[in-house]
Amino acid sequence: MNNKSRIGRPRVFKTVSKMNRLAEDYFENCKSTGEHPTLTGLILSLGLSSRQSLNRYEKIKEFR
Repeated sequence: MNNKSRIGRPRVFKTVSKMNRLAEDYFENCKSTGEHPTLTGLILSLGLSSRQSLNRYEKIKEFR
C-alpha cells in the first residue's frame, strides 16, 4: 500500500498564510462594520463547515 494515500477530504488551507489572511480580513470587516466577531462567523469566513474542522487545523504542527 502506498504511504502517501490518504483517506478523507483534502485540506481547505495548504498554507498558514492563506488562513491567516482570511482570518485577518474577517476581523477587519467586523471592525469596519461595528459587528462583534464570533467563532461561528470566523469559521464560516474561513470556508470551514464546523468548529471541529477548525480544531483539526490546531492539531497540524504548522498551523499551531
